Amino acid sequence: MDTTDLYDGRRQTEAKHFILEQYLYTLAFKVLSHPNSKSLTFIDGFSGPWKARDADNFSDTSFGIALTVLKEVADHYREVGTPKKIHCVFNEKDRRAFTQLEAAVTPHNDPEGGFTVSVINSPFVDAVPEIVAQVIPGSFVYTFIDPKGWTGYPYNEIKPILAIPRSEVLINFMYDHINRFRDHEDPKIIVSLAPIMGGPNWRERLDPDEPDRAIATMQLARQVLKDSSGYTYALSTMIMKEIKDRPHFALMIGTNKPDGVKTFREVERRALKMYEGKRQKAKEVNKPQLAMPLFEGQDLPDPFDSYIDEVRQSAKDALKRQLQARNKDISFKVLWIAVCETLPLTLPDVKDLCVLLAKEGFIENTWATPGSRKRKPDDEHIIRLVKKDEG
Repeated sequence: MDTTDLYDGRRQTEAKHFILEQYLYTLAFKVLSHPNSKSLTFIDGFSGPWKARDADNFSDTSFGIALTVLKEVADHYREVGTPKKIHCVFNEKDRRAFTQLEAAVTPHNDPEGGFTVSVINSPFVDAVPEIVAQVIPGSFVYTFIDPKGWTGYPYNEIKPILAIPRSEVLINFMYDHINRFRDHEDPKIIVSLAPIMGGPNWRERLDPDEPDRAIATMQLARQVLKDSSGYTYALSTMIMKEIKDRPHFALMIGTNKPDGVKTFREVERRALKMYEGKRQKAKEVNKPQLAMPLFEGQDLPDPFDSYIDEVRQSAKDALKRQLQARNKDISFKVLWIAVCETLPLTLPDVKDLCVLLAKEGFIENTWATPGSRKRKPDDEHIIRLVKKDEG
């Protein structure tokens, strides 16, 4: 089946699935490439299927994507003579959807080949003890949480999964739903958001100095994820509506590894560039047709590239202010992690920003030491302000 048809009219889901696929693929190979890493457990808390168009292979579902990716990974390590164990736990509370899920994934269960699959028919929170019991001892655990709304995964109740030492989580944070009720005075709605926003007083903890509602909401959401789960880093990426310039949902990742930060931003860059191109095409299809198109025959600027350029410039200005306020040396590793955790920038972006600041005489070029061929900083280099002559 032509996959371009599977996401027609729901490109946001395509972007989400692209990030899930690409990140899971990279993560699985990196985790299992270590000689002492023998296994991986994948958990899908809200498996569905919902609105799947590929009724044969379910390639446009999270569980279908996970099966395809992880079976390829398992096949690779078996073929090179270092077989690994991979276990997938798929949970779905809706009985009708579960029946489809069970029929679709059970044929992939292959204990002799080291690839096992289990299914659970339960609300996610109720399934937590069973899910934890099914985790391969000592394995890396990757959890995908994609509810239909904003409820069903209170951090205090799913913490036994998130607190597993070697683990990461990817959450579909339904920003549009939450934003719609951010100023709602209904006590039931306020309380319903408390489990993922840090308590019933969550609105009082939004940054009052941040005018952008989406930024303020996601800042708090990321901090709550870290505080509730114990993850060292929390990142998010906003997925816009297909034909409207408004945020739809955000994907949040919790990780303990700097490499998770680096990889997520790389995958995000590819995904959003792809998605923005398709968004622009969808806008063209849906806008009223003019008698004579404007700018006919001209190459218009790529809106995503323009957006990233704006983020880079904003990051550069913010870096200058923060380095001046800090007025202390900082390692490049600490710097790039802090920038990439907060902004949709990649490690190469931060390296380039430091090079620019050095050319401007704002920071020292500590990486271009005598005899060194380094043109950009690495983790071990120190970022240091240029000391101004006081005379």
